[in-house]
Amino acid sequence: MICVKVIGVDLAGRPMNPSGFALLSDQKISTRLVYSDEEIVELCTRERPALIAIDAPLSLPRRGNLRTADGELIRRGLRVFPPTFAGMLSLTERGINLATDLRTKNL
Repeated sequence: MICVKVIGVDLAGRPMNPSGFALLSDQKISTRLVYSDEEIVELCTRERPALIAIDAPLSLPRRGNLRTADGELIRRGLRVFPPTFAGMLSLTERGINLATDLRTKNL
């Protein structure tokens, strides 16, 4: 049987706050709290998952405050926090940096 690993990260806006980290492997899930981006990258590198899901904006709008996807969600009646909103900006920047770090390691 093939074991597919999936990682989920509920990223905090700042490393001093805990981020949730979950690993699904062989139909078992393990969770833990992590803090630094380095810790997240190290765990992902060790596990080599097929998929990493990061619960954070991973891009900024080309112009204005909303990305195309944000506008579509609003059009469908959902509420979103723009990634440029003061409370979201540090999370957005951290998410972009983390995703970039993971991509450079082919994860």
